[in-house]
Amino acid sequence: MSIDLNRAFRDAGLNAKYENSPARILPVTADVLARFADENGQNPGKQLVPGDVVVTWMDNGRRSGRVVDIAANNDLSLMIRKSDGSDQEVAAGDMVSAIATLARMAVSDRKERERLHEINAAAAAAHETAMVRGEVTGAFEPRLPTYADDAFVGVAALGELAKQRLGREYSNPFTGVAGQSQAALDEFKLTKALRATLSHDELGRVEEARSLRAEIAQLRANQRIERGEVAEVDHEDQAERMSGVRDALRLTGAGVSPAQMSAVMGNSELMVLSMKPFTTLAPHQVRGQRLGPRDANTVLEKMDRYEDTEWGAEAIRNVRALLSDRMPGTSEGSYTFNAKLFSKDGVDMLLVGDQAGAALYMWDRSTRATDFNLQDHLQNPTLDDVPTVEEIEALRAEVTNLRYDNGAEIDFGFDEDDAPGL
Repeated sequence: MSIDLNRAFRDAGLNAKYENSPARILPVTADVLARFADENGQNPGKQLVPGDVVVTWMDNGRRSGRVVDIAANNDLSLMIRKSDGSDQEVAAGDMVSAIATLARMAVSDRKERERLHEINAAAAAAHETAMVRGEVTGAFEPRLPTYADDAFVGVAALGELAKQRLGREYSNPFTGVAGQSQAALDEFKLTKALRATLSHDELGRVEEARSLRAEIAQLRANQRIERGEVAEVDHEDQAERMSGVRDALRLTGAGVSPAQMSAVMGNSELMVLSMKPFTTLAPHQVRGQRLGPRDANTVLEKMDRYEDTEWGAEAIRNVRALLSDRMPGTSEGSYTFNAKLFSKDGVDMLLVGDQAGAALYMWDRSTRATDFNLQDHLQNPTLDDVPTVEEIEALRAEVTNLRYDNGAEIDFGFDEDDAPGL
């Protein structure tokens, strides 16, 4: 499709640096192609599609240009205008990482402006009072934010650009499984960054509060075991049962290289998200292994009669919803996976297959996440979720108290019959 490049650069272009030269870039999104369509537009050397980037730069007085691929290696930076007229350079050789950086900077910019609004209002009032007293002369000069007012207007367009380019990667015949896996992870990273509305400090407090509440729940559960209210979990028995179920399948675990699976399995945050609908265990406590084609077929053959088509099917729908929410390619069909959950002898087994191959995960059935609430995980933290400093301190104090006193009956070291008189 041809577009009016000069008009597009004027209205939608962004300042950049390309191969160490001042430059402008045009993120080619579906919206840009529609807005600036022109059958008589200049030919950039290829048919422009959503996800392309057109770069122009001055070369000895001549305006040069080319179309670059943000999924390739490019010496590209984005230039962010500051309120003092200077520019801050943000490396964009990895465009997804650059967009994540810009999204964080935009949140910080908004927070800074909120603080400055209060500071400047107080300072302006004080300045006016001082002028009335004759203590100062001249107009009040407010403190300026670090970045210019329009510094981050291009973040949304860059986000759309990256999404549309990543969508193309799933059908790239030259990058294969590794490219598809990386595209899925980049989508996950991109979506998280663009949805972030809290500062780093605020997100830190939200995560700390969640962690403390989880630890409090675990400490209280341990107390119930120590008081004899709940039977203690026999971890050795769990391990034996899982080993027994797995050994009966006689899996080799071969057929898929570590390189093919490392991109997905190595992402701890994605693993945490994927396991939440299934088990309360942390990912490192879940047994997992890669499977070759014969292994996957063996699991399907021998475990078919033990498939959990009710709770298991619901848990799989929940994880699909979570991934679709964070990784648009999942819902659009670019990234696909299949899963079945089996349960035998108190052991849950999750078989997952996607472009990268198959994997099997195992955990004790008693740790099922039976109280998982999908809606709680589809919502991003907001200011209402940020605990106060006092609330964090109260949670920390409760954890400390539970660690020092489990609430069990006190053992004074002698039988009741031998107890001294009081």
